[in-house]
Amino acid sequence: MLRVRLTRTGKKRYATWRIVVADSRKAVTAKVIDYLGHYNPHTKEFKVDEAKLKVWFEKGAQPSNTVAKLFKLNKIKMPDWVVIKMAIPKKKEELASAKPSEAGPVKEEAKPETEPQEVIEQTEDDTEESIASKEVAEEQEEQTEETKEA
Repeated sequence: MLRVRLTRTGKKRYATWRIVVADSRKAVTAKVIDYLGHYNPHTKEFKVDEAKLKVWFEKGAQPSNTVAKLFKLNKIKMPDWVVIKMAIPKKKEELASAKPSEAGPVKEEAKPETEPQEVIEQTEDDTEESIASKEVAEEQEEQTEETKEA
């Protein structure tokens, strides 16, 4: 399948892009079929050969989403079948609830199957039992020490 997409060129930290027609199954850096133009995001320079582009659209080449957005921004006519996927902006309420607190990221705790009061009662029972078992263990140790002394 043919795609109209961007290929990176330029220096390190100063990317410029070529608009090319390439096979979608090939790597982005692989050999391209045709060069259609270029785009420099730093100077906002955008140039494309619209005659070649029209020919490739007639042959069934599909633009990538980024290229389609660039075409739309620069008012280049595309076929009706081209669909541009746009990000849906979140509502302010969702953004506010998604922000982490100042203390750090908030972790969601698992909700217990029982009510919190029951959990507290169970932990109190557990602690009473553990205290009683510790007392019994101490008494046994005292008895063993007394028997050793005698």
